[in-house]
Amino acid sequence: MIQDAPAPFNNPRADIILRTCDSVDYRVRSSILAEASSVFEDMFDIAKEAPVEHPRRDGIPVVPITETSEVTNLLLRLCYPVAPPSFTAFTQVRDVLTAADKYLMEGLTETVKKHLTDFSLDGAYPLLIYITAYTHHYEDVARIAAQKTIGQPLHDVYFAELETLTAGAYYRLLQFHKAGDADALPVEPLLSANLTRTSASTPLASHDQSWWEARYASPYPFGLPSADFTLRTCDGVKFRVHADLLRIASPYFRCVLADMRQSIEGSERDEDGQIISLTLHERSHTIATILQYIYPVERPDAPPDPQAAAILLLAAKKYELTLAVEPLQAQFLVFAEAEPLSVYAIACANHWVREARHAVLMCLRLPWSDRYVEELEAISASCYYHLAQHCKSMGVLAGKFALSEMQECKREQVPVSGEGAGHWVWVTCRSCKAHTLPRTFYNPFGLRGWWCEWLRKVAELLSDRPAGQTVLDQQAMRSALRDASTCTTCGPVAAIHLQHFSQRLVTRVDAVLSHAMDIITFKNEQRNVHVSSFPAWSTRPSVNRFSVYSPLKKNEDRKEPARILKPLAILRENIYTIPNVLTVSRILACPVLGWAIVHDNFQFATALLVYAGLTDTVCSSSLLPLLLMSRAPSQAADKTLMTTLTLTLAYKGMIPENVHALLGHVNTVRRGASHANKQGATLFFPFDLGATLTHADADQHIASTLAHGTDDVHLPPKCTY
Repeated sequence: MIQDAPAPFNNPRADIILRTCDSVDYRVRSSILAEASSVFEDMFDIAKEAPVEHPRRDGIPVVPITETSEVTNLLLRLCYPVAPPSFTAFTQVRDVLTAADKYLMEGLTETVKKHLTDFSLDGAYPLLIYITAYTHHYEDVARIAAQKTIGQPLHDVYFAELETLTAGAYYRLLQFHKAGDADALPVEPLLSANLTRTSASTPLASHDQSWWEARYASPYPFGLPSADFTLRTCDGVKFRVHADLLRIASPYFRCVLADMRQSIEGSERDEDGQIISLTLHERSHTIATILQYIYPVERPDAPPDPQAAAILLLAAKKYELTLAVEPLQAQFLVFAEAEPLSVYAIACANHWVREARHAVLMCLRLPWSDRYVEELEAISASCYYHLAQHCKSMGVLAGKFALSEMQECKREQVPVSGEGAGHWVWVTCRSCKAHTLPRTFYNPFGLRGWWCEWLRKVAELLSDRPAGQTVLDQQAMRSALRDASTCTTCGPVAAIHLQHFSQRLVTRVDAVLSHAMDIITFKNEQRNVHVSSFPAWSTRPSVNRFSVYSPLKKNEDRKEPARILKPLAILRENIYTIPNVLTVSRILACPVLGWAIVHDNFQFATALLVYAGLTDTVCSSSLLPLLLMSRAPSQAADKTLMTTLTLTLAYKGMIPENVHALLGHVNTVRRGASHANKQGATLFFPFDLGATLTHADADQHIASTLAHGTDDVHLPPKCTY
């Protein structure tokens, strides 16, 4: 429904109507607005000369505009001879300034610009003002906004408008904020970069004809007599190539060479209308390199840096040379190890998900937050923000995971990796000072203080540099071993134990971080972006010339580590599982078993023992022990069963020596089995067993004994003491 604007924009004598995007009509005098804006003057002239079917109201031409009624009202009041409007929110100033730039109202720009630095306005956040200053190239406003950020949080502040700011300008703001001195403004501009080199590296610089001929005396394979097509580069080099080979290798060239009617820029045709020559926008070295991938010749040398590979890859994608795209993309996985930030920026600009994910993992291993690369000028600040937030979240995740190892060691005694029998010395030692954490059933004396202090230091280091190699920090390890050397028990073996544990922790931390990267949702991951939509590489891109793609999801916040840790938590902490129910049922069945034996109901007692054996078999399977809340309930059930059986049989006078020996043997086996490695390693017993006797085997053997009487009881075969 069309609405009328308030006075003075409802005058029936007006000769033009401006209709806003929210359907409000502003009746204005074209003479006033034409003086303020040449754009309005041209629009009004076109509207007045438009045919009758053009939108009109009461015979007055209607000119639709994209601004809202609020912005239009403020803008028109600045043009009309009325009291100037008062701004109450920063968004009003920003939108009016954008409209003034759009309609080339240079006289109003300076007036509105003064309100940008009014921090009393609602929503006048320094970062938003900085972004607006970048959009309109106001270096002076950007410096005022940068000074205002000092003393306020900045790194964790996110606005959607960051997608209109370059990562380079955002980086310079973060560096100024990190310095913390509002008076120490940098000499260099904040909004633009003083690039010392071009975006193309030296091997891809412009080459003239003489340079090319001097370096390549033989034009092979681009000058054979059989060549029937010519490619010209922007630096004047001609490549004589074979059209049939281009048709096979490139759908792009196949379509170009097959088109005999459409005019193609830079093409030259023969008398028959066939294209015989085509001018390309790339340089000679770029074209020569990508053509070598499709010709049956030696492959070109690998690009020297990610910038060179990016230029080659963009050209290969543009001309759809698949044979060149795959090896060039693979180079990014190598470059990411040395220059992860550059690879990340290039991957963001070109929507390469695999390379972006790999670059993020490499950024976790290297300090990158204080490093500047020129590629930051070609991506949005939101890409940089999400990278920083993700690295921060991964640091919290890695630190928490390292500290969880303390709980793991307290929960049960883990055999030393690669050492065979035995356990971590910080678990078994009783000589040196223990940590003050609460004791557990398996570790009533606590963990050693020197190891816990080392683990805390490692967790702090992982928070800053979340990567497995951080665990091997030499300074932290030397400090821990120095403290351990004062203990007669820990000192001799602390080094070897800590080395094995560190290697184990390195692997686990890398696995956790890799898993966390796999579950991160990348925007446009399933999108097949055509090369024509790729942004042009520029040293100073405008807002609409660089990609606003951010591969990391925007909803990363401080709760993200907890969300990632949740599926990684130890499953046995959940007590409501089938194995735990079966274990508790075995404990509750023990009094019933005793009652059955005392009252000579041996059939019922046998059934209970069979049930105990079957449930113990289920709970001892390869996967279900992981679901137990701890090993204590299972062992408590076994010991309660054996104690009940021994006492009731003794009460009935039914325990001959051989059965007593059997019961003692089963208890010994169970004590040995309780220290078995969870991953299924060999069980280490204090005696030699020719055959492994499991809990279920023992329970079933006792049940068989009770079912057939107690006169002829024998030990299981091959069991020796």
